[in-house]
Amino acid sequence: MVIKLRKKFKQENAFTLIELMMVVVVLGVLAGIAVPRFLGIGDRAEKIAVESDFRNIQNALEMYRVDEGEYPNNLDNAEDYGLTSDVINDPTNDGNEYIYYVNEDDGSNIAYKVGTENSIDGYYIIFDSETGLDSEAETKVSDF
Repeated sequence: MVIKLRKKFKQENAFTLIELMMVVVVLGVLAGIAVPRFLGIGDRAEKIAVESDFRNIQNALEMYRVDEGEYPNNLDNAEDYGLTSDVINDPTNDGNEYIYYVNEDDGSNIAYKVGTENSIDGYYIIFDSETGLDSEAETKVSDF
């Protein structure tokens, strides 16, 4: 009996069409599950990096305001407060600086906005010192 099985398996040198089709189907299902999950990772990572940068910028600008009595006119002025080039450079805009806008009322700096130049998933990320973080802003800061 063992000899008959050995002879039978020795004669089969290739996979059947059904076996190959099953392998293709399994690989297709795995790719269908994995690929969509990995496609959005880059955008989510950029969004999280921008939000983290905005928290660091917020802390530095608030420390600057406590010491100087007003917000700086540009982000470079607050370098002594932790705003180094790796914090103020926008990962969504080829390393250019974030957009920074100071709201002035009667000549005094009372509030500020920091934002991204490029949209992520169709939205801009804006931090407004009066309203907080908006990860789904419809308009970028430079349009205010």
